[in-house]
Amino acid sequence: MFRKLMGQKIAARRKAQRWSQEGLAEQAGWSRQQLSRVELGTSSIAADRLLALADVLECEVADLVPTREEVQRRLASEK
Repeated sequence: MFRKLMGQKIAARRKAQRWSQEGLAEQAGWSRQQLSRVELGTSSIAADRLLALADVLECEVADLVPTREEVQRRLASEK
């Protein structure tokens, strides 16, 4: 659940800033496939890679990570 929510936050930030997956991945030193897997929540992300992504998106790492409350709300809504 956590990875899926984080992926959604990353995708939303990317889209809001009008980045393509390919463009953002290239700037962050990733492949487009790696970014796609993270956005889909099927792959985890190392802290240094998350920091690189936040740098390119000009935001704080905390802006890309779901809060405990967001995770709890999602879990409750799926019951």
